[in-house]
Amino acid sequence: MSRLTRLSLILAASALPVATMPTVVLAQPQTLDFGDDAGDYTNDGECDDMRFSGPGMTDTPLLEEDIGHDATDCRNAFFRGELSYNSGYRAVGQIEWGGDNGDYANDGECDDMRFVGEAMTDTPLLTEDLGNDATDCRSAFMRGKLQVNPLFVKTGGIDFGDDKGDFAKDGECDDLRFSGIGMTDTPLLGDDVGHDASDCRKAFDEGRLQWRGEMVYLDASGD
Repeated sequence: MSRLTRLSLILAASALPVATMPTVVLAQPQTLDFGDDAGDYTNDGECDDMRFSGPGMTDTPLLEEDIGHDATDCRNAFFRGELSYNSGYRAVGQIEWGGDNGDYANDGECDDMRFVGEAMTDTPLLTEDLGNDATDCRSAFMRGKLQVNPLFVKTGGIDFGDDKGDFAKDGECDDLRFSGIGMTDTPLLGDDVGHDASDCRKAFDEGRLQWRGEMVYLDASGD
């Protein structure tokens, strides 16, 4: 092969698309403080830290003293995809659980719309059950079967939500997170929480609504 022929082949090859190796992006470790292994139930293959939920959790009651003290079990389960971190987590002692004065108290299901999770009832959630199903909800929360409903966490700003409710854009606020003369006169439903944004935002901006604050909500700001 002549030098000219070889040069021609090299130049032709250089014009072809170059196959690049795929870039491997390693997942960065989660920025979670798993704590230590100073708890009584560490290294037993189950997570006992109530900040988490999922199939990697223990089935026994969750205790506050185990928060941050079952690191190895929880970390391993988390990276196996068997746990999720409860972003709305609150220490049990900081939640106003209320009492058992509701019609559906002590039936093994939580009827308090301040919470979400697999232990919630399948029936419609009613305003009169707010803070009136304490035993059911507290027990389920401690087993990792409930988390705080993000809509009921006060973080400084107001998340008005969207307009997906059945009574949106009718000039009245149907969201029970508010009170005042801008509210509807009809019964308030759990389904409308966060789903009447335009009406509630307008009335709030006009001073016809107030944020109900600690009457209903869990204050995540610590104020």
